[in-house]
Amino acid sequence: MFARPLIARHRASFSPLDLAVLLAAATTVGLVMMPSISAFFTASREIRAERTCYTIGAAVARFYRDWDATAAGPGSWGTSARRFPFDLLVSQGDRPIEARRTEWSTGHVSTLTEYLVNRPTKPTQQADQRFDQYIDFDPGPDPWGHRYLVNVGLLGPASPSPPHEQPAAVWVLSAGPNGTIDTPYRQPVGTASLGGDDIGARIQ
Repeated sequence: MFARPLIARHRASFSPLDLAVLLAAATTVGLVMMPSISAFFTASREIRAERTCYTIGAAVARFYRDWDATAAGPGSWGTSARRFPFDLLVSQGDRPIEARRTEWSTGHVSTLTEYLVNRPTKPTQQADQRFDQYIDFDPGPDPWGHRYLVNVGLLGPASPSPPHEQPAAVWVLSAGPNGTIDTPYRQPVGTASLGGDDIGARIQ
């Protein structure tokens, strides 16, 4: 004869009504938290894009500083122009839409990889070690799959502005979540600002 256990064991079970209540509660919590989760991921993408813009901007500034004093360089770079021989440096990625059709979408383009990632040819006048990779990684597209763009055609004192005007602002831009460039290609440095939801870092 077996002794009866002091504490009877029983298996908890959920009725269909209990399961329905739990499912409804979980759905409600998910719906309440979804905007917060979405906002978190959006903010993290924006922070990543902004950091990449600053990294690219610092590299472009270093490249310009190093090569500005030389007579030879990639492409047709030289001291006579003291500026990049094209309108834009771009990363890999889809071409963003442009709110106003300017050089952001119609300008002559070269790649960030060619000028900043691949090692430029060292100038014959100087054989030091400054001329190396300016970025040790390929920036690739922004978090929304679009190109980073730099309006380097306006960089430096020889940017094509009339003498009475201020130099033009130079930006590293991401088109942001909406994939549209809202920042004008050419702005005086004194009043330059980002447009729309564009994300960027200013070089000049």
